[in-house]
Amino acid sequence: MILQGKVAVIAGDASELGREISLKLVQEGAKVVVHYKENQQQAIAIAKEIHNLGGECLMLKADLSKSQEVKDFVEKTISAFGEKIHLLVCMYQDQLVAQKSTLNEDSYNGLMNNQVKSCLFLNQAFKPCLVNGGSIVNFTYEFSEQSPEELILLSTASNAAITSFTERLATQVQSYGIRVNTLHSSGQKKEVTSIKVAKETNSLKWKEHRSISNLIAYLASDSSSYITGNHIDINKGLSYR
Repeated sequence: MILQGKVAVIAGDASELGREISLKLVQEGAKVVVHYKENQQQAIAIAKEIHNLGGECLMLKADLSKSQEVKDFVEKTISAFGEKIHLLVCMYQDQLVAQKSTLNEDSYNGLMNNQVKSCLFLNQAFKPCLVNGGSIVNFTYEFSEQSPEELILLSTASNAAITSFTERLATQVQSYGIRVNTLHSSGQKKEVTSIKVAKETNSLKWKEHRSISNLIAYLASDSSSYITGNHIDINKGLSYR
């Protein structure tokens, strides 16, 4: 097990992808903090699966766009697992924004608060706790092609903010032996128009999630000690088509 005894924080409202990542890290020996904001039932289900695997986890509720709740989140993590954190994964995606039809103040604030602001706050709050050899993975996301063009543009802006911040932070913490990378999840590319397409989409999603969880386990391990400041796109080569 490549992560034996390490502590990983998965901040992302107990999403389906967060579940896959959490289980993979536990299988590799890590202790995991499972964060949720609203999806408590999913968080409980993830925690139960972790315990069934013989793993150790802490389930925490927090609105990570609020600085005080981020501070409390860090303090509870330290209280449970100690002051040495080995991996921070910031992967919160605002599903409500993705479902909106127009760009307005609510959709702007939703995306910027939940993805950009929470990412900045978490990175800054956990930075002093990360050990030499620690790793941060910040997620960016792509809306589906069926989303309104205005929201795709907004997503592009939020992704650019997170990517630029990650690159800069990587240079700041390199001397402390901390690695920081961005991972881009492309998401669903085609419209679901039939049962056959739905099955294909679910299969691709499962394969993407498995690839991402394996990659994060690698980025958290000592084998990736020279990988930092990178933007990694998980898209099965779609960027080159």
